Amino acid sequence: MSVTEEMLLTIRQIQESLKSDMTDIMQGENANSFEAYWEILKQLQQILQKSGHVIRNAEKREQRIAMLYHQIQSEDDLYAYYEAFRLYLDDVYEKALLTGNRYAIIRREDTVPGIGSHIITNIGQIEAALQAGMIPVIDTVSVDNCFRNMSMEYNTNAWELFFEQPLGVGIMDIPNDAEVMVLDGIPVDKPYYDMDFFTNPYILDRWRRRANQYLRPSDQLKDALDIAVAETNQRMAEKVLGVLCRGTDYVSLRPYNHPVQPSVSEMLQKAGEMLRCYKLEHIYLVTEDEGIRRAFEECFGDRVFTTQKQYYASVQKKLLTEINQETKIDCYYKNMEYLAALLLLGKCDCFLGSRTSGTVAALIMGQKEQIFETWNYGRYHVDDRWQIW
Repeated sequence: MSVTEEMLLTIRQIQESLKSDMTDIMQGENANSFEAYWEILKQLQQILQKSGHVIRNAEKREQRIAMLYHQIQSEDDLYAYYEAFRLYLDDVYEKALLTGNRYAIIRREDTVPGIGSHIITNIGQIEAALQAGMIPVIDTVSVDNCFRNMSMEYNTNAWELFFEQPLGVGIMDIPNDAEVMVLDGIPVDKPYYDMDFFTNPYILDRWRRRANQYLRPSDQLKDALDIAVAETNQRMAEKVLGVLCRGTDYVSLRPYNHPVQPSVSEMLQKAGEMLRCYKLEHIYLVTEDEGIRRAFEECFGDRVFTTQKQYYASVQKKLLTEINQETKIDCYYKNMEYLAALLLLGKCDCFLGSRTSGTVAALIMGQKEQIFETWNYGRYHVDDRWQIW
C-alpha cells in the first residue's frame, strides 16, 4: 500500500469513527475525544507538508473545532462540531489525494441535457471519484454534449469557462504514467429532483456542501454574476421571491420520467400567496419561456424583474438544445446568463421552483437559508394524472 493510500484509509477510518461518536454522544455514552483524533491528523499534516500540500488555516480551524467540542451541550452543538470537523477532514482528504497519481475523468456523452443537468451529474461523479480515492477531472472536450461546440470554439475545456476544476487539476495536467478511470454517464448517487431532496434538509446540506467545495465559479462567471446583481438596481437588497418556471420544450414534449410541471396559472397563484404570506416586495423570475415572462409581468407589474435577455416561444416541438444549434444561439453567453440567474436565485429570501434540474442546481449552489416550495404531480407517462386511475 502506498503512502497516499495509507493516508486516505486513515482519513476514512476517522470519518467513520466520527460518525459513530455522534451516535454515542447523543445516547450519553463515551466517545473518542477530539484530542485523540487530532494527534493522528497532526501526523498526516506533517506528511502532507513534506509533499508541499498545506491545509489552509489549520491552526485556527483546530482551535475552533476544539472549542466546539468542549461546548457541546445540545444536539445542535454536536452537529456544529461534527460539521466543522467533517469539512476539515474533507480538506485533508483532498490534499492526500493530490499526493497520488490516480485520476477519474468525468464525461457525459449526451446532446440532450442542458447545463443544469450536467451540474447534477458532475457533482455526483465528483463524489464517486473521491470515494474511489481518485482525483476528479471534468472533460467536456472528448465527448459530444452541450459543451462540445463551445470547447472547440474557445479552444478549451468548456466546463472551465464556467467552473474551476474540482481539485484544480485539468486534463492536460494528468501525467502519462497515471492510473486513469473514466466515469461516464449518470451516477446513482447525486442530487435529484425527487421529493426527498426537496423536503429533507440534510440531503440538501450534503450536496450544498459538495457544491461549495467543488462547483467554484470561474472568474468569467463571477463577473457575469456581478453584472447581473448590478442590473437588479438594488432590489436584491430587499425581500425577494425567486421563481424558476420551466416551459417551452419541457411542457410541450412532456419527456418520459421527468417531473410534471405546474401550469402557469398555478405558478402565478402560488407566487401571489407567497408574496402576501412572507411580506415580500419583488419577484426575481428565471424562465426561458417568453409567454411565462409576459404572464408574470401582466399579473404582478413592475414587482417582477429579471436579468435574462434571451427567451423562446412558449410552444416548441424541438428540444432547446436543437433550437440553439439551428439558430446559432451564442451558447456561451446563454449558459453564462442562465448560471448567473441560478446563483441569484440562491440569494433570494424565498424560492418557488418547479421540479427541474435548474431548481436543483440553484438550491445546491445557494448559500442562503430559504423558504422553498414546489409541486409534486408525478412524472410524465409514469405516475402523472393520466397514468394513475
